[in-house]
Amino acid sequence: MQPGIVGLRGAIAAAWEEDLRAVRQDSFDVGRGREALFFIQRFYGLISGLRPQIQRAWGPGGHVHVVDSPELGGPGPRVSQSRIRLRNHGELVVVELFSYINGTSQPNHEAGLDREIRVADVEPLVFVTELYRAAVDFLQVALNLDLLLGGSAWLYEHVAANYFVTTGKWASVGEVYRRATREFAVADSFESVLSSFGPKPGVESPGGSNGSNGSNGSAADSEEMRLSIEQLQRFLETQADLDNFLRVVQVAVAADQEDRPVTSTEIADSLGLDSLAVTKLGRLLTESPDVCREGE
Repeated sequence: MQPGIVGLRGAIAAAWEEDLRAVRQDSFDVGRGREALFFIQRFYGLISGLRPQIQRAWGPGGHVHVVDSPELGGPGPRVSQSRIRLRNHGELVVVELFSYINGTSQPNHEAGLDREIRVADVEPLVFVTELYRAAVDFLQVALNLDLLLGGSAWLYEHVAANYFVTTGKWASVGEVYRRATREFAVADSFESVLSSFGPKPGVESPGGSNGSNGSNGSAADSEEMRLSIEQLQRFLETQADLDNFLRVVQVAVAADQEDRPVTSTEIADSLGLDSLAVTKLGRLLTESPDVCREGE
């Protein structure tokens, strides 16, 4: 995932988590009686607030054209060659996508973004979920990329990534779920999260559980929720550790030519890493057998 996309994804996740935190604390305002108006205002404000990250999403030399349009009756915000317009239909918000072809804006029904979103009398969590789903869907079409923010897996992965960054350890599935539910409003049951991130039936996990029922199944929530390099790469907080990982790979390639091992002491001294950074580096190498085949 390119740095520009990581930055945009991180900004969306931060705003999304802030609203999920507000819902958890019963402080999120959906504008009862004026939900459609509030939804449109928050959507347009969200796209406007993400403008710097959207402009840099394509990386160096790939400036993205963004035009704000905060007026409720206006044409809607534009990103690159796509424009989205939300209309107030009382209990519903109608979403319409337009694409620019030869300088002319035309409806784009084929993109699949056109929809009606019911916002009247819905729970705050539903309101927030629909708001960010619409924003993510629009940006993915406009920028022609996948932000990997579908479903709710990203939230639990983010909690697990932050735990790893601060402690140098992998959190258990149970700990990740408890931390997520204490801080954010979520709709997922523990069982659904466990089925997504816990050990799979018939597959032995690093902790020795095979995901079966009985004593092993009841202990499945204590299994480590390990994230791959690819998963960690999606988050802003892990970039420093991943940079260290890449630097170690370069050292390892040179050491392999000399047929000598690479030690943690050598890496700590040459890269100026503290003990926590070295510990995290060791765990990342453990998850990369193609890089570290005989590591301790």
